[in-house]
Amino acid sequence: MRKDSAMWLEQADKDFEVAKKNFQLKEWYVVAFFCQQAVEKALKALYQEKKRDVAPSTHSLVYLGHEVGIPSKYIFFLKNLSTDFVATRYPDVFDEVPYRQYVKEAVEDYLKYTEKVLQWVKSKLKKQ
Repeated sequence: MRKDSAMWLEQADKDFEVAKKNFQLKEWYVVAFFCQQAVEKALKALYQEKKRDVAPSTHSLVYLGHEVGIPSKYIFFLKNLSTDFVATRYPDVFDEVPYRQYVKEAVEDYLKYTEKVLQWVKSKLKKQ
């Protein structure tokens, strides 16, 4: 694996670790943000390996997923998670402070599917 791709993947793993730690702290909005970050960085690592090009400066998980051929069963998750890049940080998205908008049950699913996407990415990177 190229050094730049390995760095993206390493940071993705760290972001996922931070998401899990914040789940224990019941900081649901932080979990959502770091799940989004972990998935984005993992997809960018795979993008770089597949395309032999620098990852695009986009936060669209759906776009990145399509570009790397992610299975369709993950597209709905990517679509939902994409909005959390902004929604977890800015009060004007919901007209409410972000931390009040997230609940345990939602981020439990985020953790579950983030782990699955990271596993899928890693399996594809092994084949590159």
